[in-house]
Amino acid sequence: MENRHLKEVQLLVHDLKTPIFSVGALLETLTLQEEDERKKLYLKKMEDSIEKTNVMISEILSVKSEKPIVIEEMMRFIFSFLSVHKNIEGITYKSYLKKDYKLKGNRILLSRVIINLIVNSWEANSSVVNIMVKDYKKRLIIQIDDCGDGIDIDNINELIKEGVSTKNSSGKGLSFVVKTIKEMEGKIYFVKKIKNGTKIYIILKGDEYGE
Repeated sequence: MENRHLKEVQLLVHDLKTPIFSVGALLETLTLQEEDERKKLYLKKMEDSIEKTNVMISEILSVKSEKPIVIEEMMRFIFSFLSVHKNIEGITYKSYLKKDYKLKGNRILLSRVIINLIVNSWEANSSVVNIMVKDYKKRLIIQIDDCGDGIDIDNINELIKEGVSTKNSSGKGLSFVVKTIKEMEGKIYFVKKIKNGTKIYIILKGDEYGE
C-alpha cells in the first residue's frame, strides 16, 4: 500500500510540475516582451512565486525529512511566496529571535502551515495580519493575529476535522495545520478576540542547535 501511495504521489508531482513549468516559461516570455517597468515588476513577482511553488512540490516526496530550519530564512520564503497577493502590504512581522535561530523539522510543511493560516485570515476579511516569533523557555512561539470575522471557537473540534470547511473548499486546511503541528510534537491554540479577529499561537520545541 505504501509503495502504491508513493507511486501515486510521484505521478501527481510530475503532473503538477509540467503545467507549472509551462506557466513559468510563459511568464519569462511575457517579461522579456513587456516594456512597462511596473508590469515587469509584477511579472517578476509571479515568476518568483511559481519558483517557490515548484520548490514546495519538489519536496512533497520528502515530507518526512527533518532538517535544521532557520526561522528567518523560512519567513522570507513565506513572504516571497505570498508577495503577489493584494494584502501582502498588510502583513507586519516582528522577530525577537537571534538571526541564526534554528529548529528541527520540515521547512516546507511548517511554511505551508503558516501560509495556510495567513490565507485563512485574508479569507476571513482581515487585510491586516500581525506575525510575531519569539523564544520563551526553550520553546519557539509563533503568534498570528488578525482582525477578521473570528473563528467559531465553540465548534473548533469540528472545524479541524478533514473535509469540514466553511468556504466551499476541500476542508483540508485546518486539519492539515493541526496534524502537522502535532507531528512536530508542538501545540496550537486558537483564541477568539473580544471584538474582531483571532489570535493563533503555535508552540514548538525551541532552538535545538543553540548553545
